[in-house]
Amino acid sequence: EQSPQSRKNFKDLDNTDIDAAKLKAELLKMGWTVHMAVNLGLVQTKKKIKEFAGRYAKGDADCLFVFTGHGIEIDGKNFLVAADSKLDYESEAKFEEAVKRGCLPFDDVQVAFKNARGSSAGATVFLLDCCRSGFSKSVDKSAGSFTSRSADSSAI
Repeated sequence: EQSPQSRKNFKDLDNTDIDAAKLKAELLKMGWTVHMAVNLGLVQTKKKIKEFAGRYAKGDADCLFVFTGHGIEIDGKNFLVAADSKLDYESEAKFEEAVKRGCLPFDDVQVAFKNARGSSAGATVFLLDCCRSGFSKSVDKSAGSFTSRSADSSAI
């Protein structure tokens, strides 16, 4: 068992469920089909993304993927923090390894949709509403800014 000093947990974000419910209601009003999952662990999140991307495989429908929660950026790579993500590390030097082991690379999400949709005529839009605070001060400093990238034709 690890000491409390080496286990870094994330604070609950009170508004993410509320924001997701409000967005769902607005999308339903506009005629969108909405598949929503909240507070999933890392394994559940990976399964749900694969399932969701598969629903829109090779289709002409537009697809909107929304993530609200914690996010971390390391060396230009974005990571989504699942509800059960815990970063176990003994030193700041091990922080990057802990993030890669305990969080979901956003690149994996994009690849799942790209592989499922192929050259579909429908657009895939990713909306990330990520909080980058709520960790220890040392983690906040390491996290940097969440990276935004301009989309190329393979990303949308």
